[in-house]
Amino acid sequence: MNSKHCKLCEQQVCIDHLQPENHDCPKVVYTKYIRNTGWLIKRGVNVTTSPYSVICETCGYVSDLPQLIEYSGKELVLHLNNNPECKEKKKTFLEEFYIDPIPKGKIESSIVRDPDRKLWVCSHCRPPRKFTNHDEYIAHHYTHS
Repeated sequence: MNSKHCKLCEQQVCIDHLQPENHDCPKVVYTKYIRNTGWLIKRGVNVTTSPYSVICETCGYVSDLPQLIEYSGKELVLHLNNNPECKEKKKTFLEEFYIDPIPKGKIESSIVRDPDRKLWVCSHCRPPRKFTNHDEYIAHHYTHS
């Protein structure tokens, strides 16, 4: 018996493939699609338990409900397979659904500034709201404080 259970996905794998990246663990295989905004690490987000929304800046698609990474990742891949233009432009991401309230006076720290971004999504709202104008997105954030 040369196998163990993966602590993330509970699959039984051999010792050589116990590391999540060595057995295509569904909890880490989709991490490459997470939008890198830098604040995930600062807040100590656990990518295996946080809910994510699929956001496509090419066609404006936003998933209805945030889900665990293995389910939102499958939804993202399905979206890319059904939309060749979205796949080609590589502007489809998983974005963490932040469910804690924004602290008063800390609005700026939760706002991602990217001048090339065409679609802004407020993941504080359920379902997430989309904005095509950065100023409207910023103004909307003040409603959460």
